[in-house]
Amino acid sequence: MRRYLRVNDCIFNLKEFMNTDYRLLFTRVEPQKTIGKIIQFPLTRIIIAVLFITPAAMLHNFLVDYIISGIDKPLYYIILNTERVLNFFLFIISYRLFIKYIERRPAFELSTKKALPEFGAGVAVGGTLILLMVIPMAVLGYYKISGFDSGWWLLNGVFRLSLGAFIEEMVFRLILFRLLEEMTGSWLAVILTSLFFGFAHLGNENATIWSSAAIAIQDLLIVGTFMYTRRLWMVWGLHFGWNYVQDSVFGMPNSGMTEMPSWIKPTVTGPEWFTGGAFGVEASYLLVLFCAIAGIFILYKVAKKNQIALPMWRRKKPPPVESLPAQP
Repeated sequence: MRRYLRVNDCIFNLKEFMNTDYRLLFTRVEPQKTIGKIIQFPLTRIIIAVLFITPAAMLHNFLVDYIISGIDKPLYYIILNTERVLNFFLFIISYRLFIKYIERRPAFELSTKKALPEFGAGVAVGGTLILLMVIPMAVLGYYKISGFDSGWWLLNGVFRLSLGAFIEEMVFRLILFRLLEEMTGSWLAVILTSLFFGFAHLGNENATIWSSAAIAIQDLLIVGTFMYTRRLWMVWGLHFGWNYVQDSVFGMPNSGMTEMPSWIKPTVTGPEWFTGGAFGVEASYLLVLFCAIAGIFILYKVAKKNQIALPMWRRKKPPPVESLPAQP
């Protein structure tokens, strides 16, 4: 029976977070028949992967819309947040089943060896990026605290925003980017995924072409982080930390959405190029610049470590897993 390399421990620093070779995330199936080749084609697997996780999404929507919505508060929030936790595990199980039965390999991208420190590092980075906007806005008088709401919204935001960020990262990183990378190579996959991610927000409240382009540029940081770790946890933490500090803590629009409850009730004024206007700080020229610089830097580090995949038509036959470099 074929042995697979183990994803070993890493410590909390940028260099050691990079410990999974990108080739470990490619399918290990080498089909001989036409139907097998069709199934293993990356675009086909994108569709199949979405089909695997769709029942979890449908069940969540059904329970929230038709069952939980009729329950009186505060029991409503207890049951809703419990369902969110259970749904999180259902998504993980669904994705692991896809990897096991379709790609027939270990799910290295969901390795839990250092999930907590990677998630925590991501939360710290995401939250810090928002603070880099809030602090100067407050100093310049563009961000003023009008009042405070219940501290409950801080706890509720953990459940609400963590599940949303997790699902988005599973779809855009583990499915869309990973499989596009296997087909088109890393650089084209970065461009396509960032554009998809940015313009997927075009239907949001207060969205514009610029706000979607801004999110696409900011996504360079997220997709670069995934390429650096090749695991979900840090990008999930980054996405969650960003949304949580922006939305639940400081009460600013989250990708244009303004009706979410928050702890701080602010009044935001100032030039749109600085504050992002009605869409929120994600449309700020300054935040776009911060994320672009950070994203380019981490992509440079990925390239320097030779973790850039060539398109499938330029790659040689995948090497046996045993021949890949040992993981630190």
